[in-house]
Amino acid sequence: MKAIIQRKLGKPDVLEYQELDTPQPQSNEVLIRVSAASVNHYDILSRRGDIPHITLPRIVGMDCSGYIEQYKGDRSDLTIGLPVVVLGTSLGNGNSGGYATHVCVTQVELLVLRYKLPKL
Repeated sequence: MKAIIQRKLGKPDVLEYQELDTPQPQSNEVLIRVSAASVNHYDILSRRGDIPHITLPRIVGMDCSGYIEQYKGDRSDLTIGLPVVVLGTSLGNGNSGGYATHVCVTQVELLVLRYKLPKL
């Protein structure tokens, strides 16, 4: 997969575009193929070092949307191919972020969308 990695604090030029292994979902996790990611204030503040205790290196990005590619859990409303949005607290904040082609998140961090996302 492709991802934006942050290895040190600083300006936007500290972000690196890299090829990484695609993550594999664990129990109660969902693998999402990301269609869109946002840049919010937390992403900027944490990149600069204004938020303490950021673990580096990390894949940045707190919010994203996409389609379910794999699912290992018990939520009956989650199926392969379903459009979802991630509005969790761990994405990009200790766990891999949404600035990637794929991301694994827990099933409780997903909201199901009732319309299709644009294909990239």
